[in-house]
Amino acid sequence: MFQAPIVPVEQPIAPNAVGEGEDVIVEEEIAQEGVEIPDDDSTEEPPIVDPPGPAQPLPPPQQLPPLQPLQPPPQLPQFVVRLITGEMKRLDDLKVNDWVQTLKGAEVRYAPVTFWLHRVPSQKAEFVRLELSDGTELKLTAKHFIYRTKCTDEGNQVTTDELSREAVLAEKIVEGDCLYQVVGDEHVRTARVTKISSVTETGIYSPMTSNGRIVVNGVYASCHNIVQSNSLQNTFFSYADRMRKFYASLFSTESDVAELPMGMDLIANMLDLVIPKDLVTL
Repeated sequence: MFQAPIVPVEQPIAPNAVGEGEDVIVEEEIAQEGVEIPDDDSTEEPPIVDPPGPAQPLPPPQQLPPLQPLQPPPQLPQFVVRLITGEMKRLDDLKVNDWVQTLKGAEVRYAPVTFWLHRVPSQKAEFVRLELSDGTELKLTAKHFIYRTKCTDEGNQVTTDELSREAVLAEKIVEGDCLYQVVGDEHVRTARVTKISSVTETGIYSPMTSNGRIVVNGVYASCHNIVQSNSLQNTFFSYADRMRKFYASLFSTESDVAELPMGMDLIANMLDLVIPKDLVTL
C-alpha cells in the first residue's frame, strides 16, 4: 500500500467521494502472473511400491580342510635281519623257526631261530651304538658278543681263513676296529668302526639260532651275551628255554615276553669259566 500525491482534477469528485483538499487513499492493484495451487483434498493415491523380496540366505562358510600335523620322516627299523626268502624283517617281529641270515665260515648261510634268550619289549636298557664307515649302525648291550678283526684291508672281501672265530664283548670295541659286514647274499667284507656312543632305549631282543650266530643290520654278530659262545652253552640255553616254556604252560603265563629263568645267566657265566673257550666254539 502506497500514499498517492495531491493533484488538480477537471471533473468533480463523485458523490460519496472525499472532499477537495482532503487526503485520498487509493488502492492500487498490481496484476501478477497467477500460480496454480493444487487442491489439498486431492484423492490421487501415491503409487504402490512392491515390498522388497525376502532376503537371500548367505552361502554357508566354506569348510577348510583341517590342518594335518607334520609327520616325522619315516625311520628305518633299528634292527633288521634277512630271511631266507630275501625279505627284510624287524627283529621284534621275528618268530621261532624263521630262517635268518648267518655265516658258516665266510659263506653266507641261513639258520632257524630256535628260541629267545631275551625278548622284553618294555624293558629299558643301555646300548653301545656302533657306527661304521658306510653309515651302518648297530646297537648292542655292553655284554653282547660280536666278531671283531683288525682293519688291515678295510672293505676287502674276507675268506674263511681270515674270518675271526672269537667274539668279544661290545664294550671292548674301540674306534678303528673292524667288524664283518655281509654284502647281500654274496660275500663278507670288513667295515671300520668310526664312532661309538651310549644310548638308552626300550626293548631287548636276543634270538638264538641253531648255530649261535646271526647277521643283524648286515653285521655279523654272536647270538650270545654274558658268556662266550660254544656248543655246550648253546645246549644249556636250549634246556633253559624248555624249562621256561614248561613253567609258562603250567601257570598259563605264555606271552610275547621271553626271558630266561632267574639265575640262569649266573650259572652260564660260571659255566664259561670252567669250559675252555677253544672247545667246539661256534
